[in-house]
Amino acid sequence: MTANRYPDCLAFVLRAEGGYVDDPADHGGATNQGITQRTFDDWQESHGLPLHSVRLISNEEVAAIYRNHYWRRILGDDLPPRIDLMVFDTAVQHGVSQASKWLQVCCPVAGGRRCRIQNALRGK
Repeated sequence: MTANRYPDCLAFVLRAEGGYVDDPADHGGATNQGITQRTFDDWQESHGLPLHSVRLISNEEVAAIYRNHYWRRILGDDLPPRIDLMVFDTAVQHGVSQASKWLQVCCPVAGGRRCRIQNALRGK
């Protein structure tokens, strides 16, 4: 639907995610730019890469993880500008499933038919 807005939307999300933290009170454990060590380990293993600390995650790896875990799952390239950012940020903060539910509430019908995005988010 739109030009590739993923880089702009990612930049917005990353401004809120911050850098490396390892707060003992946070059940997510070590996290860098919003990516937990567990998520990074899974990513590295799935790509046949040796495991290393999330503290050392590259910007390219961050972008790839967010693209695959969130942007593609919400069909961000098919969403209108501004809606893409809203749904992407919601998916990052609350999960793809919750972003889908809230999108369905806000956009139950588009042009007399169910939103293709909603159906895709529900796996239909």
